[in-house]
Amino acid sequence: MGETTDPGSLAAALNRALPLVARDAVALSVVAGTLPGPQGIALAEPLREMATANLRDVERLAARVASVGGTPSLAIDEPALPKTWSASVKRLLADGQKTLQELVDAIPADADDPEGEATEHLLEHMVNRKRAELELLERALR
Repeated sequence: MGETTDPGSLAAALNRALPLVARDAVALSVVAGTLPGPQGIALAEPLREMATANLRDVERLAARVASVGGTPSLAIDEPALPKTWSASVKRLLADGQKTLQELVDAIPADADDPEGEATEHLLEHMVNRKRAELELLERALR
């Protein structure tokens, strides 16, 4: 049988992922609007959709932090925005991989109480969506 979720530890883990997801939303939005050339035009809509999904994840993570008694932390580093389409996609991919790892690390694997189960379920959906996002970016670079 698992352990009871520690709300402070859970809020801290979620707060490590929250600013990365927010940074990804901003970076994806800016790149969707500025990516040059035919590749940029082709990727604009998928990037816009990814940005919207990341923004929804920001809301969900913030709500989860608040629901366990924490205060959402959102100190966002300015995203790096390279000038070429391939460098921009590579940067989105590298940043997204860091975000994915932070989401995975936040999953409370040993908790089987309602807080832990709810958080695990939420994060698994975010991990699956983020992985699909990264796969699309990887395919764009081939």
